[in-house]
Amino acid sequence: MKTNHHHIRLTQLAVIVLVLLAGTIAHAANSPLILTPGTGDLFYGTDPSVTLGNLFKVGANSITITSLGLFDAGAPGLNQSHSVGLWTTSGALLARVDFSPGLNGFENNGFIYQNLASQVVLQPGTSYVLGAYYPTGSTDGLYVNDTIQYETWASSVTFNGSGRYTPIGAGFTFPNLTVGGLSYVGPNALYVVPEPCTLLLLGLGAAMLRKTK
Repeated sequence: MKTNHHHIRLTQLAVIVLVLLAGTIAHAANSPLILTPGTGDLFYGTDPSVTLGNLFKVGANSITITSLGLFDAGAPGLNQSHSVGLWTTSGALLARVDFSPGLNGFENNGFIYQNLASQVVLQPGTSYVLGAYYPTGSTDGLYVNDTIQYETWASSVTFNGSGRYTPIGAGFTFPNLTVGGLSYVGPNALYVVPEPCTLLLLGLGAAMLRKTK
């Protein structure tokens, strides 16, 4: 009886720990990859039907992308339809959201976002491409920054100083072309990083569950 009671107590404690873990993850702050849009030219009316974005590299710890977004100049809401994508450097599409005109998402510090149905974990030391599609004559602006006017990126990632773009008329597709010394601040993303206490709770809960078996 004591053994069974001990197992029940351990199971209860393990469940409590895992509930705390779930709460920690649920309340983890979603941070933007791009913190400020920079001070370059706010550009309207892009080349016909192009995808523009940036190449960035994840730092020492993995990050989890929870939302993709787009810079929203002026009054809240977009004027045209846009798509935002996240790719590997080889062109594999990892995530995508589609915006229609209006406010079909949530605003956060000058960007409009949509949550991903399936969050994406980005690996440490690995580079990725974030890009947004702009239709012909788009009146939804984006910043084009040079090396003096660069935007501010989160400390969890590094911008390598190269913007990415597609040929004119390519539509929404992997931006495979590179321009050095420029960045295109249209697409953005929100992410979370597991905190040390989260990892500790995870390990503690797993250890308790093993002891109940």
